[in-house]
Amino acid sequence: MKNDLSPLISVLKKRNVVIFCGAGVSLFPPANAPSGIELRNLYLTPMEQWASLRKAVRLLKSAKSLRPERVISAFHNIAADRALSPIALLADARPNALHAVLVELHNHRFIDSIITTNFDTCFE
Repeated sequence: MKNDLSPLISVLKKRNVVIFCGAGVSLFPPANAPSGIELRNLYLTPMEQWASLRKAVRLLKSAKSLRPERVISAFHNIAADRALSPIALLADARPNALHAVLVELHNHRFIDSIITTNFDTCFE
């Protein structure tokens, strides 16, 4: 059974299309970026070595509903010189096929803008 792409093609032809992308876009190879919770935990784990932060880090890692950017921002403000840059954790991310398709659609003016909440630089 084939997917009918005609509704998508119709929308793309009308222009004024803005694509909003979340972290899911970068989960697939070769980007292999971590999910939001994984990013938060990657960021916090090295800070467990400092006894003064250990209890707070473990509490934050167990709180599934806390948004990663809030945790990273708070800890970056507290432990500035000891904290890892969240962008550095994603430095090796390479664009995947979905990034490439969206960028091509943008380059050919089928998409006006791509807005992303991602910390990686796969669209840049």
